[in-house]
Amino acid sequence: MTVIVWDGKTLAADRQIGYGGTTRATTKIFRVGSTLVGFSGNASIAMQVLQWLKDGAQADKYPNTSDPENDSVLATIIITSDGRIAQLERTPYPINLSDNDFYCVGAGADFAYGALAMGATAREAVEVANKYSQYCGHGVDVLGLGV
Repeated sequence: MTVIVWDGKTLAADRQIGYGGTTRATTKIFRVGSTLVGFSGNASIAMQVLQWLKDGAQADKYPNTSDPENDSVLATIIITSDGRIAQLERTPYPINLSDNDFYCVGAGADFAYGALAMGATAREAVEVANKYSQYCGHGVDVLGLGV
């Protein structure tokens, strides 16, 4: 229940997290060294993957990302210092994405892609998703490369 947006310059995400019928605000995008990282999916597993990245991202130490109560896939978006995009799902092995113009993931991705196609920034695209998707909200966080 997220939207994470890369517009080629900045990474932006909504702040909404849900527990049953209740929503709260949290941070979903982070800086790890010179890399930007965003998470869509189970928040507790996301924090384990974030720590794994901070600890050096050794493949043999990748956390168990399977949630026996929920079959949702944790999507980890990684933006390298030169703007390349990779995604982790259930393993420590990245899926390198060749289209680096822009990228969106999460329940609000369709709204965000539409906004980006009309010239919106990552922040503006998240704001659109927050307005129209019941699964996005509670504000926007933004990170840029090298800032």
